Amino acid sequence: MSVLQANRKIYLALLYIFNHTKDESLKLELAKLIGFIAYKFHSGYFREKKIEDFLRSFAKKNLQLNFEETIDKSKKNIVHVLTTLYETGGHTRLVENLIRLDKSHTHHIYVTDQGKSKIPNELKNYVTARNGLFVVDNNVGDLSKCKSLLNFAGQHAGKIFLHIHPYDIIPSLAFNTNKDLFDIFFINHADHAFSYGLDISSFLVNIREEAHNISINKREFLNSTVLPLPLRKVQMDTSLRNSLRNKYGITENEVLGVCIGSAYKFKSNKFYDFFKTMNEILTVNTNLKIIVIGLDYNLAKKNDIEITKHPRMFLKGVVEEPFEYQMMADIAIDPMPFGSYTALLETSYYGAYPLVCYNTNPLFDLSRDPALNNYVKMSKSESDYKNHFNFLCSNPQFLSEHRKIIYESIKSWHSGEKCLAIFSDILEKRNFHKTDEVLPDSDFYDEEFANLNPNLIQQKKIILSFFYSHSEQFSVFEITRIVSTLMRLKFNYRDLLAILKKNLSNQIFQKTES
Repeated sequence: MSVLQANRKIYLALLYIFNHTKDESLKLELAKLIGFIAYKFHSGYFREKKIEDFLRSFAKKNLQLNFEETIDKSKKNIVHVLTTLYETGGHTRLVENLIRLDKSHTHHIYVTDQGKSKIPNELKNYVTARNGLFVVDNNVGDLSKCKSLLNFAGQHAGKIFLHIHPYDIIPSLAFNTNKDLFDIFFINHADHAFSYGLDISSFLVNIREEAHNISINKREFLNSTVLPLPLRKVQMDTSLRNSLRNKYGITENEVLGVCIGSAYKFKSNKFYDFFKTMNEILTVNTNLKIIVIGLDYNLAKKNDIEITKHPRMFLKGVVEEPFEYQMMADIAIDPMPFGSYTALLETSYYGAYPLVCYNTNPLFDLSRDPALNNYVKMSKSESDYKNHFNFLCSNPQFLSEHRKIIYESIKSWHSGEKCLAIFSDILEKRNFHKTDEVLPDSDFYDEEFANLNPNLIQQKKIILSFFYSHSEQFSVFEITRIVSTLMRLKFNYRDLLAILKKNLSNQIFQKTES
């Protein structure tokens, strides 16, 4: 059985349990679980009508707030709704870069579930300095969060931008019965994954063309468009670049490659082994040094990543602001097997040649970015990729000649006039359109996505943990159905028995008490 088939069976089993659960509060919890599982373990589903219908029905019964008179769509305000902000990573940087790009609106931030994640103070300070409000919702319970968000939006939007995690149901509940009062834009961060929030959005904004195609063909959301990923970096400075290379011991004749990505992006599979490939390239090119950011030996061990060491490869771990390394780079190296879109563009912003991953899924072919389309092509095989890398290391003049061209192109498309003009069109609701491009066969795409995270054991652990922790809230009949359903999917018998035992013990205790 393929990973896709296994994921699909589990998804449909969870949906069956959802449909046969009576308690509405439990259905909300199941909706979150299904959203998370569908997002992390692709099963070919990008939306779920049955869950969207339930969220709509629940909102009608429980969230009828009347404040239409306070809404003014012409307000020059944008409310950015996020599930969680992070100190590092492309998700939060995209929000910050959008806010810094657009000076014509007042931007507010509303966070539904910050948890223990540290708030990025630079973003908070920037928003408040420009008269925006920065709200972290500390309410407990879905209804309280929904009412708080809805009241805030009623007072301050304008327009609403959703930057939510794919399994966050709060905006879908909060805005469902009031969605026509707002202009709601869904910003597609998890572009190849299942998502909530589309049901209440009028417009969908993608950051790459292939995600736009997926949204139309698979999510059936026609009001879609593409915004080049907005970037904000310290300006290029040749004299600073030279002094930094001296500081880090990079000589004039050496070529520096910089690769940035989260640890999981480097985990090898049967098609890609980043460290093996880089070692072979380093052996051939004695003038090459490679710096890897986002991974060190401790993180590698924690993520079960095997590293072939090389004296000219340096693992720096997590670096909050890597611009010094990026400014020094001659080559921006894409992680394998999963590319890092933001990091590659940010390093290439300083003119580093973008060496994208080879023979990858069209969604992750970063050479298709409009700023790179004329200068970079994806290699078809590992052999082509190595030859491409060897050519770059042997031709420093080529790298030097392309530095300014790449810098100017990325700056224009991602932080200059072109980017701002496209964003202005989005705000005015212009150029949302249907793509003429037809996606490859559905099963081909779905198999590709399913293999991005094939960990069936982890998926089952998450599901078992959910039902164990919620077992006491289900009736005996419901928990028996759940155990029976999961047993057919070959979940661990002892784990299922523990769920059933906990439920029955609770029922006996309740009867004894009464």
